Amino acid sequence: MASALVALAALGTAGCGDSGPKVSSKTIAPPPGAPAPDLASTKQRADLETRNLLRGAISAAETCFGSADSYVPCRTREQLTPFASEQRFGPFLEHVVAGDPKPGEIAVQVATRRQLRILAASRSGNRFAYSRSLPRDPSRADAAKTTIFSCLVRAFPESESCEKGRWG
Repeated sequence: MASALVALAALGTAGCGDSGPKVSSKTIAPPPGAPAPDLASTKQRADLETRNLLRGAISAAETCFGSADSYVPCRTREQLTPFASEQRFGPFLEHVVAGDPKPGEIAVQVATRRQLRILAASRSGNRFAYSRSLPRDPSRADAAKTTIFSCLVRAFPESESCEKGRWG
């Protein structure tokens, strides 16, 4: 037993002074003989992650609107941060960018007093958008807000994530 403890202690001190094992950010290949990952399910997971991140941005922007009665101060990562609920939707803030989003990114493209449009680009190649327009006079009986959850499939023709140009 004592020799086992000495051996464990020696293993624990081996390599002292170096930075430890090298870790790569590259994807690790499956072991030989293991089935290759299903490309469609990988793209579906990417779309699911993107939609969840987009939901976080939508939640923050709508909460911001509730505070400001306008979408104008709800455009940037810094402006959305106080309204973020990362426990519910994950860390979407690190994915918010200005301009046209690249795969894995979200951008508030339109934020006016009564209109909001957020676009998210999935790593699958698909794009998901949230658009909301509020009426000029909400007190009118025929006034209706318009909310659209649209998507564009670029990665593969059939997608559980986007059916007939809509997601939600």
